[in-house]
Amino acid sequence: MELKITSMEAKLIKKWFEQETVGHFGDGDFTIGEEQSILDKIKIDPQSDIDYVVCNFNLTELEILNIWSARAFGIYEEKALKDKIKLALEEEKNQFLARLKARNQL
Repeated sequence: MELKITSMEAKLIKKWFEQETVGHFGDGDFTIGEEQSILDKIKIDPQSDIDYVVCNFNLTELEILNIWSARAFGIYEEKALKDKIKLALEEEKNQFLARLKARNQL
């Protein structure tokens, strides 16, 4: 699922990740592959004039983002980002189920 992530949203996601992993595995020194993939995808070049990045997240990555979003601090920008993630997650789940149904009908 393709999502446009702004620099503010990328910072929020990184904060959620830090909150989720604090006290575990050396305080962020260790990440699983999907977590690292998310962190790599949301990197925005600070030298660039572009204030966003377009990321293609798979179902597992969207699930992880949804879990991380539970660490939100309650600010407006987080609510909008959480809604964006939840919508993308639902759409990706529906597409996944449609592909499974199509595959089983062959």
